[in-house]
Amino acid sequence: MSEKNEPERRELRASGITSIFRIEKIQESNRMTAYVRAMGCEQTGAAAVVRFHGLVTGRRRVLP
Repeated sequence: MSEKNEPERRELRASGITSIFRIEKIQESNRMTAYVRAMGCEQTGAAAVVRFHGLVTGRRRVLP
């Protein structure tokens, strides 16, 4: 991630995501959704889904 994403990275780390591999933005129901490939979730390498609008504002949830 670039330096401008450092606040998002810090917030993700604060919610228990320790290693961020990449963020993929997709359009879904007219909202931007960031799929974050991460280590340190309940499942190793699970995808944490974070709703975001410029900054990470939503809560993450771990997908099965």
